[in-house]
Amino acid sequence: MSLNEVPALILPSGEVSNVPRPPNRNAEAHAGIIICLILTSSAVLVRAYSRIFFIAFAAFWDIPLGDVPMFFHIYYIALVLYELTMMGLKISILTEWIHLFVPCGIRNTFFWACLVVMLVNVLYYTASILSVSFGCTPRAEFCARFSFILIFSAVINLTSDLVILVLPIRTIWLLKLSRRKKLSVSLIFALGILCCIAAAVRLAKGKKAFVSPDKTYTLSPVTLWCLAEATCAFLVFCAPAAPMAFKANRLEGMLPWGTFTADQPRNRIDIATYPGERPSFMRKAYMRDAVPFRSTN
Repeated sequence: MSLNEVPALILPSGEVSNVPRPPNRNAEAHAGIIICLILTSSAVLVRAYSRIFFIAFAAFWDIPLGDVPMFFHIYYIALVLYELTMMGLKISILTEWIHLFVPCGIRNTFFWACLVVMLVNVLYYTASILSVSFGCTPRAEFCARFSFILIFSAVINLTSDLVILVLPIRTIWLLKLSRRKKLSVSLIFALGILCCIAAAVRLAKGKKAFVSPDKTYTLSPVTLWCLAEATCAFLVFCAPAAPMAFKANRLEGMLPWGTFTADQPRNRIDIATYPGERPSFMRKAYMRDAVPFRSTN
């Protein structure tokens, strides 16, 4: 019997265990969490709006000279936060993919590829953050060195987004699954295309800002596309968890990967296949079709 089928505590007298579908009060907990998140987010947004001055899509000649230093100061801070966010997201995405596709103890090509991409991103973002923070003095002005960093950052981001997009596709198509299921799983990871599109548009807008003297206007679309790229990266990281979130929910059948989480007869594989590691939801999904994760290299 699997450990996932054994109750965590000895049953009291007269109680019946229901491990597969334990009775709970999730609805109350979810409602409380949502209310707290809404209130907290609203309070933070209101405070940020009251403290941060940012003019978007305004021509340089329409802005008071006294407001220009604050504009560039906020832009520098926003760029550093963006770089930190993207570095953390890409590390998280690659770590999750190693967890999904590489069995515990295996060091195959996919593992080392993810590790190399992760290391390159960490080195680049660290260097970029240091360059942005100390490259231009005073930071209340837009220096030529920062223009170069803006373009170089967009190129590196687009390249790494494309690499991260391609990495899992080959591994998915090497799994022993039907073509339909391979397509379903590929759709989840293909959300990375949105990141690539946002990064490409950001590069185009950044080139325009590089040559334009009207920085307040031309940097505004760059900021918005950076935000769009970060949003898409969050979607890429969170999308694979959707099957677990919608498990045993009516919406489950509407998802393109619903076939992986729908209740159906399953051929179990012993969890000991992954010693010392709790299988992720994706591995559990593959276990249902008796598809062991073995290295193909």
